[in-house]
Amino acid sequence: MFHAFDVSFARGRRQVIADMNLELRTDELTVVIGPNGAGKSTLLKLLTGVLKPSAGTIWFDGRSLQQWNARELAGRRAVLSQSTSLVFPFTVHEVISLGLAEGISVQDKRTIIHEVLHVFDLNGFEHRLFQELSGGEKQRVHLARVVCQLKCGEAEKPKFLFLDEPVSNLDIKHQINVLSAVRKLLSPQLGAFVILHDLNLAAAYADRVVIVHEGRIVSNDVMARALNGKTLSVVFGVDMHVSKAGMWRRISYNTRG
Repeated sequence: MFHAFDVSFARGRRQVIADMNLELRTDELTVVIGPNGAGKSTLLKLLTGVLKPSAGTIWFDGRSLQQWNARELAGRRAVLSQSTSLVFPFTVHEVISLGLAEGISVQDKRTIIHEVLHVFDLNGFEHRLFQELSGGEKQRVHLARVVCQLKCGEAEKPKFLFLDEPVSNLDIKHQINVLSAVRKLLSPQLGAFVILHDLNLAAAYADRVVIVHEGRIVSNDVMARALNGKTLSVVFGVDMHVSKAGMWRRISYNTRG
């Protein structure tokens, strides 16, 4: 489990994150939403150890995050940031292989790569050059890479997948396919933390929704209670309405003024 206790982060005199408390659970898809500049990506970087809190502590599986070394963390949490550049002329197979740990057998490597190619609709892409892919195809390759990383970790240990706007470059079909694939990966040993901008996708796929506004968590609840029109209207500055049809919610809005 990940636990953040009274976590704050400042850049110079600017307080980016203030007094955040958060628990992430395995077998659960936590979606983080909020306006641009609210602190969502900074929160992800704090939880994954990229940034060190100015105050407060973050614990993972019973240990302070600062006590984990990079190799240990690599097998237990995988991160996909908003933008990932790659300048070398690698094939898709080679890029995905970057997520594989040293020491696993050739057969296990083949099995894992074959599996993630299928999961992210990349069958037949193995020998294509990464630089020749579209933006959405590159995004799916990087998703396959970080999932490979977790599949190499110890099977019975808790693991987490952290994704920062993973569907931003994807068409509707692949947005649905990627988030459905992430949900299928969830297990008592694996949880996911995903930053999204599309509120309707959050409503469709989240177990728990964390709403961040001006560096603070203003809501942290199961999806059905977190996504309410009053809170969303205040946070995003537009009048929002949440309608329900069966198990699904649809969020519509009217621009103020």
